[in-house]
Amino acid sequence: MTGIVLIITPIIMAIIAPNAGKLSDNIHPQKLAAIGMSIATVALIIFTFLNPKTPLYIIVIAMVLQGLGMGLFSSPNTNAIMSSVPPKDAPTASASQAAMRTIGQTLSLGLLTLVFSWVMGNLTLSTKYALLIVKSSQFICGISVIFCICAVFASLVGIKSKDKFNTSS
Repeated sequence: MTGIVLIITPIIMAIIAPNAGKLSDNIHPQKLAAIGMSIATVALIIFTFLNPKTPLYIIVIAMVLQGLGMGLFSSPNTNAIMSSVPPKDAPTASASQAAMRTIGQTLSLGLLTLVFSWVMGNLTLSTKYALLIVKSSQFICGISVIFCICAVFASLVGIKSKDKFNTSS
């Protein structure tokens, strides 16, 4: 059951991201990225308040929202980045984006480890300490909400500029 619930987000992302990429050719990609990050933020807010008594359908809704949000964010964000540099700088922009993604993943795993260590100390991950695991997860999701709110505003930076994106409008 856990595997089925966890696969929801990547499936939704796989469906939404290519379509969001096409959509970002017609709609300002920064707007789509901000909308996507806002939806992902709502999902994280839901995750922040999960507890052992949360019904499964709430978790599924949050997973769907997360997939929808990240699917709407990823392709338009790439479009915005790649369209904002001259073609000669495209390889550097692409490498920078990949490096930032990897750094973000590494920092998030570091944060996860830090919070679990802080909340649980030297305890092992087991069902015996499920409430501490839930508390750690809630704290991490709360921190992530703050980062996502910052990302929404970062997605909107320069949206009124006269830069030409890869859009037809």
